[in-house]
Amino acid sequence: MDLNIAKKYAGRAKRSDAVQARTAEVGDERKDERFTVDLGACSRATRAFRIGACRAVSDAAYCRAVHYGFDAGSAQTARVMVEQTLADLFRHEYPEAKFTRGGLIAIDQSLHPGTEEYGYNELEAVGEAKLISPSATDIPLATIKTGRTKHTVQSGAIGFTWDRQEIRAADLQNQYSLAQEKGAAAREALDQLLDRLIPFGDADAELLGLLRAPGIMVRVAGSDWLNPATTADTIHQQFSGAVTAQGLLTKERELPNTAVMPFSIMRALQERYRENTDKTAMDMIRKDHPFITRWETSHQMEEAGFDGAPAIAIYRNERSRVRAQMPLGYTPVPEQVEGFVSKVAIEFRWGGVNLPRPKSVMLLQGITA
Repeated sequence: MDLNIAKKYAGRAKRSDAVQARTAEVGDERKDERFTVDLGACSRATRAFRIGACRAVSDAAYCRAVHYGFDAGSAQTARVMVEQTLADLFRHEYPEAKFTRGGLIAIDQSLHPGTEEYGYNELEAVGEAKLISPSATDIPLATIKTGRTKHTVQSGAIGFTWDRQEIRAADLQNQYSLAQEKGAAAREALDQLLDRLIPFGDADAELLGLLRAPGIMVRVAGSDWLNPATTADTIHQQFSGAVTAQGLLTKERELPNTAVMPFSIMRALQERYRENTDKTAMDMIRKDHPFITRWETSHQMEEAGFDGAPAIAIYRNERSRVRAQMPLGYTPVPEQVEGFVSKVAIEFRWGGVNLPRPKSVMLLQGITA
């Protein structure tokens, strides 16, 4: 139905005070930056596009409701319900989805959303500058070994639905809690998917993950850190051995600044004391590796080893080393109607994780029995 016609219908009936108040409240939320995707840098143009897309979806819901016989007040309720669900979807963050939140890896949104395949140069080794004569012709090269890596870009989505009775009930009771629940559930589903894709990728979809990419470094500790019989000194030596190996093999070019581990392992490091001292394994590790400034836990690390056992990711979290490609952030698409049910989908485009410097990532496994 034409939007102008729908507006004429709307002018013939007064909306309830509750609906008007909720409309104003949602309008204020749309101006809030929390209404946009919380992944990585988001340009002003991108932010405006997403807010415009949400408005278009809610306007379409209004027109559809008028078309199917709702009065103007109920039609406005349909619009507000859709807007409220989208607002809550973009507002919520799930603390347990730590990879998704962007702090453990940079999210790059520079690719065009229509990209289906892209590539980048993987730097396997670097050269060294040398002193030369003014007439020298053998200029040393900065990159002495590179490989070209190609990736695909895949689409992902989650949807939520409204039926006619839900809209009638919300209009009658002036309650919008169901919209909040649907928005929160949709955001949780999206965040959980990306929280798994970032570390592990998807082999079937040809998407690389941070810990499942060729060329990363892997080391086996060989002790059960959760066993009280394993001493703090043993844990310290095995962790330090992984960091030292990474530094030596890369000539200290890829010293890590981030360590992500299971919660159970973090607790073991904090509670395992060196004999006859008040120093824990974590105290000793932090002292020896001050360049690791971020220590995090993630439930994804409980099965991060190649054998499905707990493991620790030790890596240099810099955009030039590792980054995830997300050409299209969470974006609502136009409403679809099937019978009495209206469906709104949230789409995104995902290109996996890029590792221009794969040796900047160390996976330490073999830390449990």
